[in-house]
Amino acid sequence: MAGPIPWISDPFKILLKCACSWHCPHLGWRRTVKHNHMRNLYVFLFFLLSFFTVSAQDWTWGLKATGSFNAYGASSVAVNHRGDIVMAGHYQKDMALGSFTLPTADDYYTRIFMCRVNASHEVQWLQAVEDENGNYGDDLGLAIDDDQNIYLTGNTDGKIFVTKYDSLGKELWHNDLGGKSYGYGSAIALDQFDNVYVTGGGGWNFFMTKLDYNGKVVWTKDIWVNSSAGCYISDIQVDALGNIYFVGTFGIDKLPLDQFTVTHGSGGTNIVFGKMNTEGKFVWVKSIGGYMLDSPSLELTPDGHLFLGGGFHEWMVLPETYIQGPCCNEGAPFIAKFKIDGTYEWAKTANSYYGVGMIHDISTDHEGNLYTSGGYFTCYGTFCTESDYYIEKYDKDGQNLWRKEFAMASLDIDKGIDIDNNGNLYLMAANQSATFIDPDTYANTITLGVGQFDTKASTYKKTPRPLIEKFFWKCTADETVQLTAKGQNIQWYTDAALTHKVHSGNTHTPNATTDTLYVTQTLHGIESWPKVVLVLGPISSKGLVLDKDSLIAPQNDFYTYQWYYKQDSIKNATNFFIRVDTTTQYENFSVVIALGKCVKSLKGSASLVTAVSPETPATVECFPNPTTGMVILRTRNGMPFTCQVVNTLGLEIANTPAASSTDGLYQIDLHDQPAGTYFIKIQADNTVHVTKVVKR
Repeated sequence: MAGPIPWISDPFKILLKCACSWHCPHLGWRRTVKHNHMRNLYVFLFFLLSFFTVSAQDWTWGLKATGSFNAYGASSVAVNHRGDIVMAGHYQKDMALGSFTLPTADDYYTRIFMCRVNASHEVQWLQAVEDENGNYGDDLGLAIDDDQNIYLTGNTDGKIFVTKYDSLGKELWHNDLGGKSYGYGSAIALDQFDNVYVTGGGGWNFFMTKLDYNGKVVWTKDIWVNSSAGCYISDIQVDALGNIYFVGTFGIDKLPLDQFTVTHGSGGTNIVFGKMNTEGKFVWVKSIGGYMLDSPSLELTPDGHLFLGGGFHEWMVLPETYIQGPCCNEGAPFIAKFKIDGTYEWAKTANSYYGVGMIHDISTDHEGNLYTSGGYFTCYGTFCTESDYYIEKYDKDGQNLWRKEFAMASLDIDKGIDIDNNGNLYLMAANQSATFIDPDTYANTITLGVGQFDTKASTYKKTPRPLIEKFFWKCTADETVQLTAKGQNIQWYTDAALTHKVHSGNTHTPNATTDTLYVTQTLHGIESWPKVVLVLGPISSKGLVLDKDSLIAPQNDFYTYQWYYKQDSIKNATNFFIRVDTTTQYENFSVVIALGKCVKSLKGSASLVTAVSPETPATVECFPNPTTGMVILRTRNGMPFTCQVVNTLGLEIANTPAASSTDGLYQIDLHDQPAGTYFIKIQADNTVHVTKVVKR
C-alpha cells in the first residue's frame, strides 16, 4: 500500500500491518509459517468486517458476587425500563454482594437468594427467601411489574410456590398452591390486570396456573401423563389480555392437552409450544420434531410474532424445513419465528462456536430484534472442563447483527438476559472473572454476577405504565372521585381492548357508573399497557344475616373485617362471618367493615333474617357431614364454583379454583387436618354460601 488510508484509525493500521506481515507484537500474535499476501489480505478483510460489526458494542459495568463456588443452580434476572436489576438464584454456604452477606452452615443443600440493584449500580438489598431447609438448585422464575413489585416462583420441599414482594423485598403475599402442586416453578409472567401466570411441573405433567392480583388461584391446569419424561414447560409469555404462550419439551408418543393431542415425531425429545386463553383453554398447540435439548425459551414481539430459541443435535424438523445438526450428541443452537396464531415463518441454526452450543435465554425489543445468550463446551482448560458463553443480536428476519464472546480458561455459564429502554443488555452468569466482565483477570472462585453491555443501538422494549394508584374509594354513591395519573400523553379508556377512550390528560373524574378504567401513557409514539384502576364502593347497605349458626356480613374481596362482642374486639375474627352457635343473643355481636378510607359498622339484632330460607333448595350440597376426611360438594347442573375452607380461627387451610364436572361433584380432602369444625365458603350462581363441616 502506497500511502495511509484516511478513514482507518490507528488500531486499524495495526491490523492492516499485521495482516500483511502476519507478525503482530501489538496484539501478541507471532506466526512462523509463511502465507502469501493475498491470503493474508483475505484474513484481514474478514477480521476487518468482524471488527466493524462488533467493536462498537462492549461491556460497560459488572458486578461480581463473592463467597463459595456458585455455578450450577438455576438463576434468573429481570430488568425494568430504567435499568433497575432484580436477580434470583441459589447459593451454598455463603454469598456476598455489595455490602450484604448471606451466611449459612449448610454445604449440601442450596438456598434461594434474591437481590435488587438500582440503575445507578448500587446493591440495595440481598436476602435469602423461601424455604430454610434448602433444595437442590432447582428451576425458578422471576418477573417484575411497572410498580417495581417482584414475583418469584420455584419449589420448596418439592412443591411449587408463588410469592410477590415489593421493591424493598418485603413479602406481600405467598401461595404454595395448597401444597399439592409437586414439581418446579420454571417461569412466571403477568398480564395488564396484574394477574400472575406460573408454569413448571415435574416432567410428568403439563402444569399451568393463574393467580389474581391478591395471589388467589383463579384456575389450574394440571394434566398428568404416565412418564417422568412426559412433559415439562420451561417458558411462558403473556400478552396484555392474558393470552398465554408456552414452550417446553415432551418425550412420549402422544401428549393429550384437552382437545388437542400432540404426536411425537421421530427422534428424541420433541418441543411442544402453543397458546392458551386467559381462562386456561388451549387455542392451538404445535410441535417440533427431532433431537431437541431441554429448556427452550420463548419471547413475544409487539407486531404479533413469537420467537423460540434453544438447542438440538442430529436434526430438527419444522413445517417445510429440515435442519441438520451436529452428530454425537453435540448440541447446536437454533432460533425460529412464528406468528402468534402458530403459523411458521422461518427457522435457522444460530451462530455457534465450531457449530456447537445452545441458546439458554432470549429477549426482544419493540422493533422486533432478538437478543440471545448461549454457551458451548470447549476443551481449552487444564482438565478439559471449560465452557464459555456469548451474547448476540439478530434482526427480525434472523440476520445476525453482532456477537460478543466471553471465554476464560475456566467454567463460564450464562444464566439469563434482559434489556432496558436505554440501549443496554444485561447478562447474569457465573464465571471466574474478578470484575465479571474482564476475562483476563481471575478471582479465586467461580461465582455469580451481572454485567451491563452497551449495544450502541436502541433496546426500547416497552413503555412503562403511568403512575397512578390501583384502587380509589367512594364512601357514598353520589361522591365524585378525581383521579390523577403521572406520565406523558395520558389516555383513559373504559375497556380492556382500549377501543373506547373517554378522556385525555393527567386528571379525570369518572361518571358515577364507571368502576373500572384503563389508563395508558405514550412515549416515543409507543403506547403502554394500561394500568387498571378500580373505583370501589360504597360499602354494601345490606345488614347482617344468619346462616345456620354463623353471622354473615356483606362479602367483598376488598373489604376488611373486625368482629366485636359487647364492644370488645374478638381475636382473629377478621373474616366476613363469625360462628355464634352457642348463643341466640345476636345483638351482642357487631362488625366493622373497612374499604380503604370508608368504614361502616353493622350490629346484630335479636331477630336476624336467615340467609337461605328452608323452602329454598340449596345451590350447593355438602356431604358427608360429619366426615372422617373427604368432603364432597355437589352443585346443581354441574355449575362452576369456587370454595374456601377456613378453621374456627378464620385461617385459610384450602382454596380451590373454579371447579365443575358433568355430575356436579367436587372433592375436598381434610385428611391432613385435625379433628374439629371447619367452614366452607362456596361461591356459585352469584351467591355466597357458608357451610359448617365437622371432621371426626
